[in-house]
Formats: sequence, C-alpha cells, structure tokens
Amino acid sequence: MTTADDRDEISALLYSYAFLIDRGDFEGMADLLADAAVSFEGHSLVCRGRDQVLGLYRSTTRRYSDDGTPKTQHVVSNVLIEFDDHQEGAARMAAGSRSYFTVFQAVPGALALQPVAAGRYQDRFARNDGTWGFTSRHVAMDMAGELGLHLLGPLGT
Repeated sequence: MTTADDRDEISALLYSYAFLIDRGDFEGMADLLADAAVSFEGHSLVCRGRDQVLGLYRSTTRRYSDDGTPKTQHVVSNVLIEFDDHQEGAARMAAGSRSYFTVFQAVPGALALQPVAAGRYQDRFARNDGTWGFTSRHVAMDMAGELGLHLLGPLGT
C-alpha cells in the first residue's frame, strides 16, 4: 500500500463517521469506533468499546422520529494525517490525524439551517491485517451555538 492509499483509507474513516452520525446510524458509528477510546475536551468521560460508544451517542444525541436522524450535517475539513516516524521505509502500522468539524442543523418548524457546533478531532489509527481503524478519538468543541435540538443533555463527567 502506498502513502496515498493509506491517507485515502484514513480519510475515508473520518468521513464515514460524519455520514453515519448524520444518518442516525449509531450502530454503524459504534462499529467504526469499536476499537477506539473516545474522549471529550473538558470531560473525564472516556468510552471504550462498541457498547460504551453506542450508549454514549444514544444517550446524548437526539434523533427525530420522522426519519431517525439528528437532522445534522457534519463537515470534516482541514485534515492533516501524520504517520509515526519510526515507520519510515517500513509497512505503516500507526498514524494520527487532526481535523476540524462543523455541525450544521435544520429542524423544520423549529430551527432554521445554521451551524450549531465547531471544533477539532484528534484521532489515532492502527492498521491491522491490512485495514486501518480508529484507536482513539478526542473531540474538542471550540464553538457552540444552539445545541438544544441536537443534544439530549450534557456528557457525564
């Protein structure tokens, strides 16, 4: 696999998260993050494993009954992927990335289209059996707008 292929596969993981959460597919998202430790800036909460990740998103992210989605669109941008230095010339086995996210939301009759959150993802990845996967995701929210129609409540601390 070339570096470009590695970057493409890791980028696809980042973008897959956005598509899954916006479709309300928390089960798919939990599968994507099943081998990751998920943490949030300013909170002591760390979720590990599929069941904890699924429980977190089910308990904190609102889904609407008409379509099962949170009526959001997560945009991931400014993606920087760096491979561990000790792997130069060897098969790449670990990498990290930093990226921005912006969450847009529109709820017919309740909320006009607007950005409701913006921040940063700091992720780690490992390649096992030729496939890249998340090993950690740290979320830092830098800006928050109207989150009352997106989140069910605050994260545990």
